[in-house]
Amino acid sequence: MFKVISKEKRENGILLKIKFPVEPEAGQFVTIVNDGKEIPLGIYDYVAGTLHLIIEKGDFRYNWAYIKGPLGKGIDLTKFNEIIGVAQAGLEHDVHYPLVKAERMGIHTRLLDVIPTYVPDDTLLIISLPNGKINTIPRNILSRSLIYVRWVKMNCSVGVCGVCSYRGYLPCIEGPFMEGEKIVA
Repeated sequence: MFKVISKEKRENGILLKIKFPVEPEAGQFVTIVNDGKEIPLGIYDYVAGTLHLIIEKGDFRYNWAYIKGPLGKGIDLTKFNEIIGVAQAGLEHDVHYPLVKAERMGIHTRLLDVIPTYVPDDTLLIISLPNGKINTIPRNILSRSLIYVRWVKMNCSVGVCGVCSYRGYLPCIEGPFMEGEKIVA
């Protein structure tokens, strides 16, 4: 159990700040137990031993949190000179932590709500879109894109149950940011 330091209502949900001893890698996620349900959450930020999470729906009325993680595969940001986050439909929090982490490493970052039609080879796109919009990503940028697979149900979050399987991949282990070429048909 981890101590909840603060709860702040926001337009896109509730921002929880939780004392947490393990710094997650950019692109990883955690699960939090809320009212008996295990909810996978992207990490919003991590500062000085404090994990920042956004719960989009419902409420969180506890002072302690049961958290499993960090889970999933981190993103190696060191290979790129620029990281561009693309988010639509209020999903900016999905790409926030990788962008902030890259910025802290001295990598140039941008956040857009429109998918670019061209990106240089030294640039990585991290994308969070509603499921119905992923096929709007131009094919020529898929090889330099990581897509947040948020529309699958992550039941166990460790790859045992297979419920999250999407196109033969397990986003709970190989993601939640997956290579664009694997995700878009």
